[in-house]
Amino acid sequence: MYGFLMALSFFCMFSQKDHFLMVMLALEQGVLSAYGVTMGLAGLGLNSSMVGLSVLFLIVGVCEAAVGLGLLVSRCRVSGKDSLGSLFSLS
Repeated sequence: MYGFLMALSFFCMFSQKDHFLMVMLALEQGVLSAYGVTMGLAGLGLNSSMVGLSVLFLIVGVCEAAVGLGLLVSRCRVSGKDSLGSLFSLS
């Protein structure tokens, strides 16, 4: 189930061509589904260090979300919109 959610979020991320916020939301869905996979493996008892890895993975996901939100806010302040088409413009 989590694999399907991860594949769906990456499909949404790569098919989204308009808004930076939608790409960030799809990326966060992928991070949360990968966290679900690691917690599921830790719950099965396959590896005792998997719990620490899943917490570290969640911390990295939160930092990634904070950096993405900061980039979104700074981009909206500069250009006034969050479209991906104007992300790489030189003006």
